[in-house]
Parts: sequence; C-alpha cells; structure tokens
Amino acid sequence: MALAYFITAKIGFMVPYKESIVTLIWLPTGIAVGAIMRFGNRSLPAIFIAATLLELSVGQPIKASTTIGITNTLAPLVAAYFLKKLQFNHSLVKQRDIGLMIGIALFSMLISATGGTLAVYLSGLIQQSDCIKTWFVWWVGDSVGVMLALPLVLNLTKEHLKINGDRCYQ
Repeated sequence: MALAYFITAKIGFMVPYKESIVTLIWLPTGIAVGAIMRFGNRSLPAIFIAATLLELSVGQPIKASTTIGITNTLAPLVAAYFLKKLQFNHSLVKQRDIGLMIGIALFSMLISATGGTLAVYLSGLIQQSDCIKTWFVWWVGDSVGVMLALPLVLNLTKEHLKINGDRCYQ
C-alpha cells in the first residue's frame, strides 16, 4: 500500500498542470481511502509513512513533511469513516453512492488541503498571497484523486483477474 501511494504520488507530480508544489490530480488520496475501507486502521501507519517520506523526498522540511503526513492520513480516515457510516456501496450503481463519494471527498479533503497549505506556508515555501490558490489546487487534486482511484481500489479483487501466462486481464 505504501509503495502504491509513493509511486502514484511521483506520477502525480508529473501531471501537466502543477501549481508550485501541488497538482490537480492526486491519486494517492483515493488509494489511501480505499486501503482504509478495505483493510481498516492498520493501513494508517503505511499511509502516514508514505506521505511523510514523499514530502521529505521532494525537499520539504521535517516539520512540514510530518504535518502533511498527518493531514494526508487524517483526511482519508475521515472519508472512509463517513463512507462506511453512510453505507456507501462501492459498486456505484446508484446515484446516491456517486453523490456520497463526491460529497465526502470534497468535505474530507478540506483537512488535507488546509493542513498541507498551512504547513508549507509556515515553512516559508509559499507566500501568503499564494495560500488561497495553493489550498484550492490541493483540495481539488485530493478530491479528484479520491473520485478516480477509490472505485478502482474498492472494486479490484483477485476473483476478477485471470492469470494466463504472463498476462493479467479482466
């Protein structure tokens, strides 16, 4: 799980639209929500470690990296909690479930966007004039990441894959 988080994060940094240190598509958040929903709270240390190490690997100070690691773990935890509490059906057959996923993604990612933006601002990595723009792109990127990656993480099972020689297909 931590490796998937880290690799998709590195890919996320390659997305064409990138505003300073944030990007419009952040798949690791969706992977984190899905991991918590599938494997429970035992996923939390892996998410925290991957998020923190990722930030350290791009040159963030330790305090900022740790704060971002905490909020990038807390936001998916909140999303998973509410999705479970509201009996979200990951098959996304009903409009209700699509609406729940979108609404909860938008709500819970306020945590990571706010904590992350505050961490990079207090570390001097962005100016006060860039805080709103950074916060908005962070929030959108995390929310989009949940909407794109969560259905895949929750619906991918071993039973859906057939292994034939070197190929895996559904």
